[in-house]
Amino acid sequence: MRLEPLRAMTADEIKVAYKASLRQEAPAWSKGADIGLLTVARDASEPLQFTFQSDESTGLSTFYLKAII
Repeated sequence: MRLEPLRAMTADEIKVAYKASLRQEAPAWSKGADIGLLTVARDASEPLQFTFQSDESTGLSTFYLKAII
């Protein structure tokens, strides 16, 4: 699941994607975040907000997700 399309999805589209994700077998590379992000988006009352921030000194990135439930 990509975050940009998820943010633009309607509640009905999220519901359909959630059910489809439950029926599909997860790809080998998947860590299982798809169903979790769909669950958060389904329960949120506003579109999800997110950002990635890089730390130049460590080379690591931080992912921030904001959901209004």
